[in-house]
Amino acid sequence: MLLRPPVSEDAGAVPDRVRAAEPLERGRLAGKGASPREAEQCRFALACALWASGRDRARALALARQARAGLASLDDAKDIVAEVDAWLAERTE
Repeated sequence: MLLRPPVSEDAGAVPDRVRAAEPLERGRLAGKGASPREAEQCRFALACALWASGRDRARALALARQARAGLASLDDAKDIVAEVDAWLAERTE
């Protein structure tokens, strides 16, 4: 199961959503030594946090699509691809 950032769906929790994206952004940029699966999971978690924060939804979709492509190329991440696909389907037409 993919770990997503701890963001509340409560509309009043926008600062929490923004705070959730910041460490994911730093982790993604400093992720040297992470496995390809971990790097793509971090990319998807960042996409989820950005979407939830409402800050940059176009970037969130782009990051999710990049994560999906990266995960699809890995033998040990097929389970996560379905989750990313479902997430994308709920947010795109």
